[in-house]
Amino acid sequence: MDESGQDNGLNHWVMDGYGCIKNLRSIEVACTILEEMPKCLGFVKNTLPHVFSYREKKSLEEGISGVTMTDPRGHISLHVYPARRLVCLDIFSSKALHLELIIDLMRGYFGFQSHGSQSFTRGIPGR
Repeated sequence: MDESGQDNGLNHWVMDGYGCIKNLRSIEVACTILEEMPKCLGFVKNTLPHVFSYREKKSLEEGISGVTMTDPRGHISLHVYPARRLVCLDIFSSKALHLELIIDLMRGYFGFQSHGSQSFTRGIPGR
């Protein structure tokens, strides 16, 4: 609940960046994003970023995934798919999100040509 007694739920925002042209195989950049984004958004970071690269045996798809826990009820996760030139970001928080700041930050790191996003309010019955 906020100060007025209203239950505003939890903010869940997802973004896909298409046509990425840089940093698609950089674990260092993924760590930097997950380290710096909470600070940029005014979130408290509760864990260090956990980032790893992977390669699937059957499809040979490879990529990078990572997550950092924020605030009492939130997280920021990142998934990078080099062969698809795709980056996916997921933010879950009880705080307001500054979407243009996030999009600009991600565009700066990955140079995507276009993006799509969706926002959800979670934790409120009937919504």
